[in-house]
Formats: sequence, structure tokens, C-alpha cells
Amino acid sequence: MFTGLVAVIQARMGSQRFPGKVLKVFRGQPVLSHVLVAAADSLGRDNVILATSQERQDDPVAELARRGEWRLFRGSQDNVWWLLAAYRDWETDRKSTRLNSSHLKLSRMPSSA
Repeated sequence: MFTGLVAVIQARMGSQRFPGKVLKVFRGQPVLSHVLVAAADSLGRDNVILATSQERQDDPVAELARRGEWRLFRGSQDNVWWLLAAYRDWETDRKSTRLNSSHLKLSRMPSSA
């Protein structure tokens, strides 16, 4: 499925209010897995990129991406522009949208929409 749009989902383990929330289990799966699947249902799996930092604390997020065979970018947590630069170098002809890993309200559009 080619939509011309790519979803870049940013996920880190270092939440100050709820550390590790992206990997907390909700309805049998990590929260992040729900977000990835919802984005893939809308845009196609090849149009979903998981972005996390290169910090050791975010290795479990990267491991989830590897196990699930999701596209993955890692960069500096001190400079969010790394994501835009990396994405621009990877996909120059497509538009992107950024989602946070805690966007649980993603829902599928009815097939008639």
C-alpha cells in the first residue's frame, strides 16, 4: 500500500511522569505495539517508522521494533532535529506525520470512508 504519507512514531522509555509507559502492557500488548499496528492499518506497514534515541534506556524500544520487523531510526535524544534530517535523507518524495507512542486514540476509519 502506497499512501504518499509516512507516520513517524517517536517512542522513548524516559517519560518523567510514567517511565516506561510505551512498553506497559495494555490489552495484552505493549502500548507501543497498539500504536504501530493502528498506524500500519491506516497507512500500510512499510509507511510506518519507529524513532527512538540511541540511549541505552531506549534499547528495549529498539528491540520491540526489531522483533516486530518495524522500520527503525535511532538518534540523539538531545536534538530532535536528527529525526527530520534522517527522514529527509531516507524519503525525500513523501510527506510525513509525527505520532507519539502514547496516541492510543488512533482508530480505524470505516472502510466506506
